[in-house]
Amino acid sequence: MQRFGLLSLVLCFACEGTMTTVDVDSGRDASADAGAPDSSSDASLDAGFDGGQDAGVDTGPIEPPGVPVFVAQGHVGRTLVSCDEGRTWVADRSDDDATRCFGASDPSFDCDHHEAAGNGLTTDGEMWFATFGWGPPGGVRRSSDGVEWTEVLSDTTLAGLAAGQGAVVGGGRRAQRTTDQGETWEEVLTTLRVGNARSTTWLPLGEGLFVITGESGEERDVTLSDDGGATWRSPETFPSECASRIRDVSPLGDALVLLGNGVACVSDDRGATFTAVTVATEFAATATYEGEIFAYARDADDGYRVVVHRSTDGRTWSRTPIAPNEGALRNFGKVAVSPDGVFVGAGGWGSWYDNQNFFRSEDGVNWELLEEGAFVGGHPIRDIEPGRLPACPE
Repeated sequence: MQRFGLLSLVLCFACEGTMTTVDVDSGRDASADAGAPDSSSDASLDAGFDGGQDAGVDTGPIEPPGVPVFVAQGHVGRTLVSCDEGRTWVADRSDDDATRCFGASDPSFDCDHHEAAGNGLTTDGEMWFATFGWGPPGGVRRSSDGVEWTEVLSDTTLAGLAAGQGAVVGGGRRAQRTTDQGETWEEVLTTLRVGNARSTTWLPLGEGLFVITGESGEERDVTLSDDGGATWRSPETFPSECASRIRDVSPLGDALVLLGNGVACVSDDRGATFTAVTVATEFAATATYEGEIFAYARDADDGYRVVVHRSTDGRTWSRTPIAPNEGALRNFGKVAVSPDGVFVGAGGWGSWYDNQNFFRSEDGVNWELLEEGAFVGGHPIRDIEPGRLPACPE
């Protein structure tokens, strides 16, 4: 998950982006021309015009162009969009709606290892990018409207995408990088030592920081880039306690936090060194909003109810059971948060087709399950990112 601008998972979400990453992690450093006074207007009105700043007028934040949305990605090339803060989902499409992942009729059809396996999406504030394919190679697709997607890079198996510092990066030991919105790509050798990359994130730390995580068996590794993905470096030290599958990468102030199987690994020096803190048994989903991480886990000491662990520094954590804590809401798979603090979620393992669930929250603790008709059940959801589109798709 990539995050660019505010977060991700990022979460570095759209001002990602980034939430990046917002994944987010979902705007992602999108900028807007607020316009200027018409040069043909009356000189007496033009004299001393400064947009209201010196006159003591608060013009407020400039609204980026387009409409705020969440975009979700699933297996079999699936994408869908919410334009109403996660209340309903529209523009639902896939490469093959009739396919059934992990189905009883063909349990050998493994959508996790398929050329159209969803493996992450991101936005640079103008374009959206989604990578598909794991095991059998797939490709990177690009969209300006969230509906029509065009492949701009083929024969890839990338571990997520992230956007930042004028670049979009796809994760791998040999990463893919574009600086012209996918028109051309270059392969870049990272310092990742393990076999498989697992996630790609951009964080707004300093001038920006890309992070790719990876694993091979019991080994875990991290590689980082300070220059938009052009060159990469490894941590000086990486504690063995951090060697659990990393599910999210988040910024907290000036700190970098890796969230693995219940472990938070914190770095105050841009990933040179890390300190490990055990938080829970295993995180199911995570998100970051306004300098606070929300990490969701099923707590064995509480009847396996879902508890949200919260932290503003990655080292000290509080725990609060979500509400209601029953049924489908105990199956978190993916959570994203908008710049306005609206959380949306999708169910995890087994939440697909007739059993698929989406949910939303306005504080990350109290959740509501979407009712029938708010979406159509389909292929498993793999990522959700906030951002903007020129208009809400039909």
